[in-house]
Amino acid sequence: MSVTSFVNFTSLLAVDDDVSVLNQVRRTAMAMGFQDVVTCEDATRALQVLNSDKAFQIALIDLRMPTLTGSAILQVIKNHSNDAVRLMPLLVMMGPVNEAEIRILSEFHISQHVTKPCKDKDLEKAIHDCLQIHTNLNNDEVFFEVFETALQEKDFKKAIEMLEPKLKGDPKSVKYNTLLAKLHFVRGNVAKAGEILKPVLLSNSEYPLALNLAAKICVKTGKYAEAVANLERAQKVSPLNIQRLIAMGEMHLAAGKIDEAEGKFRKALEFYPTGETAKIGLSRVLIAQGRMDDAQEILKDIEDKEEVASYFNMRGVMLIRAKRFDEAVDLYDKAMRALLDKEKEYLLIFNMALGYKKKGELAKAKLYAQKCLDKAPGPFEKATRLLESIEKAEVSQAPIEVPETPKEGSLFLFTPHQLDFLLGDQAPDGPDTLEGFQLGGASEEATELNLTRGTNTEKNALLNVQTKQNAELQQYWSKKKKGGRGFRSF
Repeated sequence: MSVTSFVNFTSLLAVDDDVSVLNQVRRTAMAMGFQDVVTCEDATRALQVLNSDKAFQIALIDLRMPTLTGSAILQVIKNHSNDAVRLMPLLVMMGPVNEAEIRILSEFHISQHVTKPCKDKDLEKAIHDCLQIHTNLNNDEVFFEVFETALQEKDFKKAIEMLEPKLKGDPKSVKYNTLLAKLHFVRGNVAKAGEILKPVLLSNSEYPLALNLAAKICVKTGKYAEAVANLERAQKVSPLNIQRLIAMGEMHLAAGKIDEAEGKFRKALEFYPTGETAKIGLSRVLIAQGRMDDAQEILKDIEDKEEVASYFNMRGVMLIRAKRFDEAVDLYDKAMRALLDKEKEYLLIFNMALGYKKKGELAKAKLYAQKCLDKAPGPFEKATRLLESIEKAEVSQAPIEVPETPKEGSLFLFTPHQLDFLLGDQAPDGPDTLEGFQLGGASEEATELNLTRGTNTEKNALLNVQTKQNAELQQYWSKKKKGGRGFRSF
């Protein structure tokens, strides 16, 4: 029996800068019975195809290509907002590889590959095997994607059912205990997540997924310097991770370490030159540095200019609340000079007026409050009230608020958008006081699953897991027909 008889072949995408390889893939795929074969000589064109509504049964990606590498496009696929793209089986076409490339494939659980050059029959077998493996929930790549989908949809029952047999078979597993910790984190139990993760990092202090989660826990609990350290450690192990570079850029930006932030965003753009998230980050850095022409050049290529304006507006508000008035006023001044879209400039002007009022510079505050009212598209009650309060302060000579010198822990000021990127789909919860999230000092005993509240119904839901795998896989593949939820955090 031919290997091609096991699968109904429909559509295939191949991306390689070598035309001869693309011709071989097309020839082999058509012989296998694929009805639709799309080939792209560069990754940028491939991303345009993937960002359309077109879905593929499988994608073959060359690992090394000029400008935008295969490792970058693989990460874009794995972080894509469209489930049909994110859950697509991937077959990597590779020649000799370096350690960094091996690490990034491992971090994203991409294991299926074919070595170039290869014979047609070997390529056919690799395509077939890749598709067959992606119907097996025990395959790491499939398991992780189904688990991540369950977390994103807050289907914690399914996530529990998936993890329990894995942890029963290997109670000290680094990867499954990391997923258990992530499950607790997404549920909002940050302290429990940290408790589980400590022995994991004691066992393997270089596991990138555990270090990523440790960084998120540190952000959530206000240990920002430790968060950066965990991200740096993970990046040292797997240096090609684009989302993590952006996360570090956001951390440095929140701390006011502008030069360090620039380095991370530029490094991310080396790997993914057209990535809008990194471009937005770099544009904010350049504005903060006062490099207006450079910032405007980048902003011309950014679709979501409103997000840039929103960042400066929110960060300025936070600086004012932190009584860092000089920084706030300077930030607003730079933002107004750099932003191309002037439609919402009046909001920045309002906050500029507020900053000057807090500083006690009432004449400038009054000037900007009036300017805000002039530029507002309609009645702006907040600005009217601010102007009235400034005029009253001029008469009464109200005391000036004293600026505060930021303490070490308060140097990090995150906007809601930054926290959303850093923390991802974590469920909201109250204040959490996880103390001492450090490597060391933790019990090395295996952690029990213990996610239920102890009712018979919930306990029974954990039984007979293996008999449900076919249904799980049907749900998994049905996701390919649905839209997405926005890019995942690092």
